[in-house]
Amino acid sequence: GIVIGAAAGFVLASLIQPNLIFVLGFIPLIIDGTTQYYGLRTSNNTLRFVTGLLCGFSIPFVVFKTESVILNYF
Repeated sequence: GIVIGAAAGFVLASLIQPNLIFVLGFIPLIIDGTTQYYGLRTSNNTLRFVTGLLCGFSIPFVVFKTESVILNYF
């Protein structure tokens, strides 16, 4: 899910202005992984795929946003 999401995210991030709102895609993966780790619930492959897809989709937006912030700083 992360790889497919990242590929789609790079395409979309190159077409639109990166926005920090896309960072929110990391939150479901963090919640899913944390609750699984502490034994609060059991995840399934579909949920893992969806949360990975959201996280992967967010990665390019963070990369492009970080790049633009760094380039504007210098």
